[in-house]
Amino acid sequence: MWRSNSHNSEASGAGDALQLLPLWPRDLGNRTAEGRKKLVAVIERELRKERRRGIAGSPAYNVARHAKLVRLLKDERRSLAEFELSQSGKRSRGGPKKSDQRREP
Repeated sequence: MWRSNSHNSEASGAGDALQLLPLWPRDLGNRTAEGRKKLVAVIERELRKERRRGIAGSPAYNVARHAKLVRLLKDERRSLAEFELSQSGKRSRGGPKKSDQRREP
C-alpha cells in the first residue's frame, strides 16, 4: 500500500485513509462538500465495524487501526466544517447591494 513520507498532515491523512478505508485514490481526491461528506460517512462506517470487532473480542480487532480511524474521522470532520465555513463566507461576501443602501437626506 502507498505510504506518505511527508510531514504534511493532509498527505499523511490521505496515506492513512488509503490504508484504512476501502476507497480508490480518486475517491479521496474529491474535496467538494459532497465528496467530504461521503468520506466522513465511509470513515464512520469503518469505525463502527472496528468497534464491533473490539466489543466481540474478535482476533481481527486492531487497536492501532481503531485509533487511526478515530483520528482520521476527527480530522475529516474538522476539515469539512472549515470547508463549509469558507464556502458560506464566500456566498455572503460582496457587501450591500445598491437597493439595500439607504439614502440619507
